Parts: sequence; structure tokens; C-alpha cells
Amino acid sequence: MNRLQVVVVAVVVLLVVPGTATAVVRGEPDLDASVGDTTLTAGEDGTLELTVANSADLEVASLSNPAFNERVTTARGVEIRIDDGTLPFSVDSPRRVVGGIPDGASATIPFSVSVDDNATAGTYRVPVEVEYTYTRQIAELSGVTQQRTRSRTLYVRVRIETDSESRFRVVGTTADVRADDGGSVSVTVENRGTEPARDTVVTLSSPNEGFDLGGAPTNSRRIGGVAPGERRTVTYAVDVREGIRAQPYVFEASARYRNADGETRRDDALPVAVTVGSGLRFSTEAVDSELYVGEQGTLSGQLRNEGEWTARNAVVVIESSSPSVTVSERAVAVGDLAPGSSTPFEFAVDVGPGASDGPRPFTAIVNYETADGDTKTSDPIRLQRSVGADREFFSAEAVNATFAADTSNRLVVRLTNVGETTRTDVTARVAATPPFSSVSPEAYVARLDPGESAEVAFEVSVDEDTVPSSHALRMNVTSEPADGDAAATDAYRVPVEVAEENEAVDTSSLAIVGILGVAVVIAGGYWWVRRR
Repeated sequence: MNRLQVVVVAVVVLLVVPGTATAVVRGEPDLDASVGDTTLTAGEDGTLELTVANSADLEVASLSNPAFNERVTTARGVEIRIDDGTLPFSVDSPRRVVGGIPDGASATIPFSVSVDDNATAGTYRVPVEVEYTYTRQIAELSGVTQQRTRSRTLYVRVRIETDSESRFRVVGTTADVRADDGGSVSVTVENRGTEPARDTVVTLSSPNEGFDLGGAPTNSRRIGGVAPGERRTVTYAVDVREGIRAQPYVFEASARYRNADGETRRDDALPVAVTVGSGLRFSTEAVDSELYVGEQGTLSGQLRNEGEWTARNAVVVIESSSPSVTVSERAVAVGDLAPGSSTPFEFAVDVGPGASDGPRPFTAIVNYETADGDTKTSDPIRLQRSVGADREFFSAEAVNATFAADTSNRLVVRLTNVGETTRTDVTARVAATPPFSSVSPEAYVARLDPGESAEVAFEVSVDEDTVPSSHALRMNVTSEPADGDAAATDAYRVPVEVAEENEAVDTSSLAIVGILGVAVVIAGGYWWVRRR
């Protein structure tokens, strides 16, 4: 085969089997570094709290195997090294191994540093070398993986100050920011200098465009004069845009002030660590279910609001990932749910007759509204409930089931409730297939208590050319429990014999003979009376 033919065949294969060519899961980690308290003092020892966060990029996701998504977005064997070769401070043990960092997670590593006595005050750009391995892609069908190793240099900013004049540093942060509703950030600054600061203005900003501070990327608060050693706390409203995830972020604060000589000074790049929390959290309690193969059952429990504010107009939505187990009505409205309160929920669940017994996974989410009227969706709640084996509610015993060919007969079956509960609206129906037919295939019993029996009858005709042999008629029995829960259907096989004419019990022939006998008796009696 020449080169042109090979190319043509390859193109045809890709066009004919696109599912095979694209059945891969692809992604890669994206690491970023930040530091908490980054202000060091010349001639002193300090600690750098370095945080490495993973905001991975999942390019092609797996819908059938979420574990593959996690594999291609996790950075494994992460090794971190601070390069202090050109910096006015030295790092004790600059190389660290932190292991794996999944998507959305972070690792914080403290580094001990010693600042040179003659260090010049200012902000320094510190290189952080990271190296890690990751799975670039996974072929879903074959499981073949593509591994990669990546080395990157990230940068963080560290400020060095000398002990003179006024100077500010961030000494505390309180953040109450949620991914679905925003919140607030309180920043505490301290004048670490030896002189008072006047007309001080503290500004907070975020390098991430997903945050708004009072409708703008930055927001300022005036705190006036600040004496040496004095602390002030300022609070900023934070709005969160779509796409912000629950993970740590780094904001920046700056302080502008006038010193004792009236000169304007500014301390920039003061890091503020802000951790964005997830939306409202919910949990389930007292989860119960009564699920059996071939029956409709229930899954119920209590939904609890674990958050700090009210979920308005909450709706619980539940799904089953098993094709043989389906939820009849997937959504149940539970109304407003205050913090710490619980409310009951119940779903009807159908288990197919072809299902097998064993554990089954369910996933529940909660759709709700915030105080601002925005619609949000909670994180998934994983549930696992067991499906019991097929239950037998009745035993079926044929009372008379031996017939001759070319006859119409009365098939009688004795039904006995062998379960532990009363069954009502018991409907039995035979499925007559050749060589049998039925013009009256259904019978009804209003109620059967445990251990109670009742006989049900059906008309069954046998074809004229049927040879003597053994057969079985399928009989479906549908019933309901006395408490009104969902109905259940059981299937039984009723043995029927087609025998020679002299062996069969032909109920229609017997009936004709009986009628003739009665007629003879009546006629004889009439004749005897006339003679007298």
C-alpha cells in the first residue's frame, strides 16, 4: 500500500469511527503560588507561608467515569524550590516535596527565612520553581494514559522593611465570602514604624476580575491617624461573579499616609489571603428506603441546611444512575429552610423486574434562591441504598387443570397469601398462548390476609388439534398493600395438562350431562303426576 493509500484509509477510519478517535479525557493542572504574611524586617528572622493552589483546566471531561477527570487535573509529586540566589534574604531548606494537589485544592508550606542586616527596604519578586507530573490524557476505552512532567517558575512578592518612620503591614484578615453570594472581607493593619501616620487611607484590590469591591476592582477606606503599634480594622463588601470557585485567593492591600514631615508615603502589595467558601451546604439525615426488585418503593429522609443563611424556595432533585432503578417524580419542593433546620422529603422509586438486588447509588442536589433572588445549586449529595431481592407475595396452585383437546374449560387456581402483610385489590390474569385461548382471562379478589387462600377461575379453551402433553400458562398477579403504598406484580407459571379425552375432566361436558340429567328427572316427574 503506497503512502497516498495509507493517508486515505486513515482519514476514512477517523470519519467512520469518530467515537473511538475522540474517546479521551484530557486536562492539565494549573498551579499558582501566593504568600500570606510577606512583610519581613531587615536583620530579623521570619516565616514565609507559601501556598500553591491548583486551578486545573479540564479540556475534555468523562461523563461515565469522573475518576478520570480527577486524574487528568491532579498535579502529582509536586516539588517546590525557592530561588534565593539574588535576594537579600536566605531560605532555610528551600526545596520541599508536597505530594499531590488535586483540582481546587492547595498546599501551604512554611519557609524559615533570615533577612540580611543591610537589606534595602522595598518589594522583591521571589521566584518559586515548581516541578510536577500529571496525566495529560486517558483513553476511556483502552485505559492508555499519556504522562507528562512540567517545570514552571512562579513569582510571589515579598516586602522588606527597615525599622524607621511609619510603615504598615496586614496582621489579620477575616473573610466571609461565598462562591454563590459574595460577602465581606475585614482587614486589620498595624503601624509597625516608630512614627505616627496621618491621613491614612487603606485600599483593597483583587487581581482577579471575578471579584468586585463595591462595584469596582478596588475600594478605599479612610482611617485617619494611626499611632505606632496601633491597629485598625476596615471592612469591604465583596461581590462574586460567575465562575469563581471555592478556593483560596490573594487580594492586595495598600496604605497611603503622610509622615511626620508631611510627606506622602505608600506601602503597596500587602497580601491579603481570602478563602472563598462554597455555597450553602446541605446534608441528609435518617435516610430510609424500601426498595425491592419488580416493585415501586420509596426513598425518604430529612434534608438539613448546614449553612449560615436561609435557603429560599428550596427544591430537592434526586437522580438514579442505574438504568433499572428510576425515580418517578425527580423534584420535591420543600420551601424555605432556615440555618440548622431540617425538613422531610420522600420520593417514589420504581425498580424494574429485570434488576438485580444490591446497593444502588443516588445523587441529590438542592436548588434554592438567595436573599437577592439569585438561583443557586448545591454541591451533590451522594446516597447509597440497597435494593432487596424479588419478593413472593403469593403461592399459586392449580385445582383443576387437566383438559381434553377441542374443549372449553374452567381453570381454577388457588392463591395463598404467603407474605407477612395483607394484600388488597388482588387481580390475577392468565396469558393464554397457543394451543390455549381465553375469553375470560381475569379474576379479582378484594382482600387476602396473611395465610388466607382464595380460588380464582378463568375460561380456558384448548385447540382441537392439540396433542396430549404438559404445558404451563403464565399468570400475573397484581396486588397492593393494605396501607395504600405502591402496587406489586408477581408472575407465576400454572401447569396445565392436555390429556386423552377419557382422562380429561371436561367441565363443559359435565355441565351438559348435568343439565340433561335434570331435564330427564323433571320430565319423568311430570309424566308420573299426569298418570295419577
